[in-house]
Amino acid sequence: MPRDPLQRYLARGPNPSPVTVAIGSNKGQVRVFPGFTGCFIIPPDGSLWRWGQPGGYQFSRTNLAEQVGTNRDWAQASAANGNCVGVTADGSFWSWGLDFGAPLVSSTFFKNWDSEPKQVGIKRDWAWATSGGSHAVMLKRDGTVWGWGHDSEGQLGNGLGPEETNLVRVLHSQLPHVRTNLVQMGTNDDWTAVSAEPSYTLALRADGTLWMWGKIQRLLNGQPGGVFPVPTRVCRETNWSALQWDGTGLQGMALDGNGGLWRFFNSQPQPSAGADSVGQLFASNCVPGRFALAYPGFWQLHPDGTLWETKVDFSQPPNFKVLNQWHRAGKRSDWIGLWGGMGTAYGVTADGTVWTWGAAWGLEGITSPTSKMHILENRIKGALGFAAKPYSTGGVTPIQREPRPLIIFQSSPSQ
Repeated sequence: MPRDPLQRYLARGPNPSPVTVAIGSNKGQVRVFPGFTGCFIIPPDGSLWRWGQPGGYQFSRTNLAEQVGTNRDWAQASAANGNCVGVTADGSFWSWGLDFGAPLVSSTFFKNWDSEPKQVGIKRDWAWATSGGSHAVMLKRDGTVWGWGHDSEGQLGNGLGPEETNLVRVLHSQLPHVRTNLVQMGTNDDWTAVSAEPSYTLALRADGTLWMWGKIQRLLNGQPGGVFPVPTRVCRETNWSALQWDGTGLQGMALDGNGGLWRFFNSQPQPSAGADSVGQLFASNCVPGRFALAYPGFWQLHPDGTLWETKVDFSQPPNFKVLNQWHRAGKRSDWIGLWGGMGTAYGVTADGTVWTWGAAWGLEGITSPTSKMHILENRIKGALGFAAKPYSTGGVTPIQREPRPLIIFQSSPSQ
């Protein structure tokens, strides 16, 4: 039998011991926010922790969970292409990493980098913040949606092109020289959830309808997508309940009121068409915070606290399928939370431990055999005086087969 090619990319060597952190109270659940190549973790004391490289390669990589800043009132955080954003319990907004364009101060020049969270503006009416490929989206407590960043593909939903919005000058050789200041997306005040995808925005309204704006790069059938510069209803259903960011190239994902997890887009948005015309039902019986897509499978928590897994057929992309051949994973029955993103699963058990498995973003990539051959070939050519051929030394992300503990949050003895 041929050897499983996955074996050569398994995480090797002993795992580091989990970080143990004493917190003032164990009341309330630890929450995990998967991001681009890593995650943020918020325990009951409101501190913020990171693992991997949430936000992308511009950030340092860590295989040990470490604290971000000193605040202890975080409510939510999001990481994407070099930019991280978050909201604290008092409704203030924070940003770090790459600045998408001084969102609240139009006269400010672009600042390359902030390694620590910085409060942006003085308003305290924000409910949620999400970072995309080159734009960011925020939900206010009054139900309005706002955004800033790159708008050349309609990501900001107020008409195509940054010339129609409040311009911000950007000084960076690798970014467009014109970004947009903070602008309202659409005119409605009944938005309940938003998700900034790489080139578009996905959003829910209070009436249960699903909307998008921006550019669909490619449909699931391989056909070209399209640009939608203003909020456009995705399909006719009115029972959408939550959005699911995944980051594995599955396009936008949303949950319906029956626990169905859908991925989009089979076709362009069609307000009068059914969901099965625009998207695909990917999995059933899904509850927010209790499922994860983590290579190479799909995972769910049962009401009795047990963890279950089934394989996913990745052989015919982009038509991935959950095989529904479930088996119990491990012997623990105290799982209370489960999230997924970028091929990694993050689970929490009742003792305050955060676990991870799947893509091991905290580890350096493993150089593939093909890259090793190109490296050797170029060394030989160099020794003989011949020109080297182009190649990539990019490593393949290792896979963590079994859950391993990342961080343990323990209540203080005085509590």
